[in-house]
Amino acid sequence: QMIRLGPDASFALHAGDFVIDADREESWAEEWWIPMRDLLLHCPIYPTMGNQEEDSAFYYRYFSSLGGRGVNYSFDWGDAHFVVCKIDEGDNEQLAWLEADLAANRNAGLTVVCHHVPPFSSTTSDTGGIPYLQDTVVPLFEKYGVPLNRIFDFIPEEYDIFCIKDRLDDIAAALKRDG
Repeated sequence: QMIRLGPDASFALHAGDFVIDADREESWAEEWWIPMRDLLLHCPIYPTMGNQEEDSAFYYRYFSSLGGRGVNYSFDWGDAHFVVCKIDEGDNEQLAWLEADLAANRNAGLTVVCHHVPPFSSTTSDTGGIPYLQDTVVPLFEKYGVPLNRIFDFIPEEYDIFCIKDRLDDIAAALKRDG
């Protein structure tokens, strides 16, 4: 379906939770490689480590070529700068990496950030999101001019589907304008 909806897509961002049991090679085959084979042949996929993949030797084996062991890395596409990161509470090294990357690329025509856990959410549990991310990561996005509608994250039970169309429209317009 993704190929049908975006036949000219240059790449795809994946916001994590590729498989249910990331420590089983069979899970990767059954839940990732086989179902995604057509898309993988169509365009590159830039992954974000989700909680399902955490500490999985297979995740590191498959994605470490992206830098940062496939956990924290960034890349440029035209005038756009894409940041893929995993920020754990209390991990100052990850936070310092994110700030250094945003600072070094503050003049990019467009910056998009992809990470797994959303800083804000509107769920039936009414948690409102992750205070650590709200207090530390969101201010970095604001400091370096990354609008919250250019932040992609995904936790299915906290996913706000109504936001995605506006996010995609905004990014597509900015890429056309900037590139």
